[in-house]
Amino acid sequence: MTNYVIGFLRPDVSGEQWQQDEARIHTLAEKRGWSVVLVYFGDPKRPGAVINRLMNLAYAECVNEVIAPSADHFEPDDIPALVKIADVICADTGTRYTIPTDDAPQSPPKPATAGRREPMKSLKPGPNGNSHYMWNLPVNADDDGQDQTGLINRR
Repeated sequence: MTNYVIGFLRPDVSGEQWQQDEARIHTLAEKRGWSVVLVYFGDPKRPGAVINRLMNLAYAECVNEVIAPSADHFEPDDIPALVKIADVICADTGTRYTIPTDDAPQSPPKPATAGRREPMKSLKPGPNGNSHYMWNLPVNADDDGQDQTGLINRR
């Protein structure tokens, strides 16, 4: 059974070497017997959206690994967020970032506190008449996260 992976790189980090970086992603995957499902090119003009899109792609494609040319292609907090979905492998060093497995026994859950509970607070109706506060704001293609920018090499 083939393991599927996603490649990730940022052209602003790779510069003129982006094709070599993409080739390194494919080479590493091939050495390990994996198939690269797609390569996502992160847009530097959308810093927060890049990691969110990469996480969504990894989840949607059911991949276990994301391969990047190096850790420099990620923002400081991106790798700890991404390893919750898939392992991150850097092609330059072969370093694998993953969630550590703890074989220590888990502490037993604490029992619920006995006694009187606080009554549920009622919320004021929102502008649309619902019992919860919610605005019906239109969503446009610029901010809904579904615009598919940077997605290439889909197989």
